[in-house]
Amino acid sequence: GRIAELRTITDFDLVPQKTQVIEDTYFDRADRGLESKQLGLRTREANNRKLITLKGPPRLSAPNISQRLEIELSWSKEALQTIVKELINWGLETEELPEGVDFGRPEPAVAKLGLEVIQRRENKRQVRNVVRGGNANDVLAELAIDSLAFNFNDHQ
Repeated sequence: GRIAELRTITDFDLVPQKTQVIEDTYFDRADRGLESKQLGLRTREANNRKLITLKGPPRLSAPNISQRLEIELSWSKEALQTIVKELINWGLETEELPEGVDFGRPEPAVAKLGLEVIQRRENKRQVRNVVRGGNANDVLAELAIDSLAFNFNDHQ
C-alpha cells in the first residue's frame, strides 16, 4: 500500500521498475527430513527463468557473523543431481531418478525423488531503484516490495 506509493525518501528518488511475479514451490520428504535438518528446498519460476535452490541452517563462523549453505542453480537435470548429492551429504537419501524423467517442469521431476510439495508461494514483487537527485542511471540500491500469497497443501 503506502510504501509502494512512495516516490522519494529524503534526498533519494524511488524509480518504479517492472513488477515481477515469482512462483516458489517448497519440498520435503514425507518424514520432514529436510525440515529436521533445517534445510529448505525450493524451485522458483520468475522472469521466464527456472531455478532450484537448497538452503541450509545458519552457522556462526565468527562472532556476529552468520553463514549458511545456499546452492541456487538454473533448472536442469544436472542441477537436480547436484542438489541430490548435497542432500546425501546431509544424510538424506532420496529415491533414484527413473529413466525418461521429463525435466521440462521442475515440480514433477522433483516429485520423482520421493519429495512432496509442502508449500506454494506467489510473490508479486514491486521493485524501486533508489537513485540520488533524479539520476536514474546511478542506482544506489534496490527496494523490493513483496506481496505474498501462501498455499499450504492447497489451503491458502
